[in-house]
Amino acid sequence: MANVNQVEDPRKRQDAPKLDEDFSKYFLINNLPKCNEAKSKKLIELLIKLYQKKSYTIDPEKITMPLNDEGMTEGVAFVVASSEEQAKLGAAIINDYQLDKSHLLSASQITDFEKIMQTSDSVEETASSYSLMDLRDPLLDTKHEHFLYQLGKDVHIKFHDANLTSPAECSLIPHTLQSDKNVQWSPKGTYLIIIKHDKVEFHGGKKMMPIITIPEQKVDFVSMSPCERYLLTYAPMSKNPYVIWNFQLVE
Repeated sequence: MANVNQVEDPRKRQDAPKLDEDFSKYFLINNLPKCNEAKSKKLIELLIKLYQKKSYTIDPEKITMPLNDEGMTEGVAFVVASSEEQAKLGAAIINDYQLDKSHLLSASQITDFEKIMQTSDSVEETASSYSLMDLRDPLLDTKHEHFLYQLGKDVHIKFHDANLTSPAECSLIPHTLQSDKNVQWSPKGTYLIIIKHDKVEFHGGKKMMPIITIPEQKVDFVSMSPCERYLLTYAPMSKNPYVIWNFQLVE
């Protein structure tokens, strides 16, 4: 009989498989209806249809709903996206979505969830946990007349309200955005496009937070396809001035 103390830990072997601890491509969906395995497949189909309405594609094999000992789901789904940007966008789309009267969904990246669980309840909400369920929220607000203007690099997003007299109270967001070039809206009004010296940011949602980032330097101009799936960047100082991107995949 072998001595247990002499058995080598398989995790310390040189040929041991390395554990992938990068969860940046993962996001989770909470407060889903609890159901059995058969109904969970239908629930996954429903989630896919909801995402398709937002022009977001998910492979059903990339969605996992763990089962407990009784063969029931726990109201949680784990989703693997194609990239970190896609995981961020996928969580943003479904967060705060009212699935039915009893289920208000919440979603976040795995990395954000870990940060939230390690944070004290007294700490203010972080930018990554803001609701971005509908990225066109500012444009769909029929109660106010929204507008923006740019002074140098400062971008101010405000709204008109006859009941408010203080200009500060008319700001849509509490912070001022920075752009090295002229800002513009995407064709469908989903994103506000911010060009910086080392990247292009696409802001959206109630808090106008960055949703997608294109890592292209020295960009002068951006043109987006009407379907908002493809992007052309023009950087005259680069070796390849014109670059066409698959926007959602950031490649």
